Amino acid sequence: RNIIFPIFNTYPLLTKKYYNFEVFQKCLFISENNELTKEEKFVMISDLIEKSKFRSNLSPIWLNSKENVISKPWLIGFIEAEGSFYITKKEKNRFVHGFGITQKRDSHVLENIRKILHISTKVKYNKYQFYSLDTTNSRAIENIIQYFTGSHNTNTKFKSIKGLEFRIWARSYIKHKGNFIKLEIIQKRMHFLKKKIKVE
Repeated sequence: RNIIFPIFNTYPLLTKKYYNFEVFQKCLFISENNELTKEEKFVMISDLIEKSKFRSNLSPIWLNSKENVISKPWLIGFIEAEGSFYITKKEKNRFVHGFGITQKRDSHVLENIRKILHISTKVKYNKYQFYSLDTTNSRAIENIIQYFTGSHNTNTKFKSIKGLEFRIWARSYIKHKGNFIKLEIIQKRMHFLKKKIKVE
């Protein structure tokens, strides 16, 4: 409580989780209130949870800020959890690089990411009831690589295995774009890497 609450109060969440955290915080305060009976606590907490179901998906941070609230560190962390750098077979003898990211509710977050990374593809709502931003456009891929590596292709700041995934992906685009044989081999390596991570 003394560690987590100050962090999220100083750096508010940008997705619907803003309201989840708000409800969680209020529920904790209610549960710790010794002046309330168990029955009163139950009623108050139940009421909070029920009302939260009808809250907007839009974090108030978006309404109160005139500038884009997504920072580069935030975007890196978000992609660590939700994003995918991949290579896919487009045609019989053609492999292309792709980038994808999905969200259950916060389409506005994907729309802002789309603008930051200069991706022309529109955010879509798919049959699985998820919003997705996905592109294999060469210009967009180059914009993404540039954004995360800088003009000198320096190391990205991804902290997890996503950093390795990104480096393999970006390097293969720069060195082997259009090379069917090389990209097929690298695609298999990336698939193996992802499967290994899931097993571990």
